[in-house]
Amino acid sequence: MKEWRLAHPKATFREIEEAIRERMSRLEAQLLQETALASDLTDWQEAPEEERPACPNCGTPLQARGQRM
Repeated sequence: MKEWRLAHPKATFREIEEAIRERMSRLEAQLLQETALASDLTDWQEAPEEERPACPNCGTPLQARGQRM
């Protein structure tokens, strides 16, 4: 943020707040991804159906269909 502030010396409080929220949002997404991928449960493709994660809406066990990029 120090670099951003130097590049935007006349930024309003609202612009500073928006820049901070944008960076915090990216950090939050990165932390969520790292935490989720650190779990042994990320590779459930070969797990029995009763051990697979279920759809939060209908409760049906999920089927692995590869990774999205």
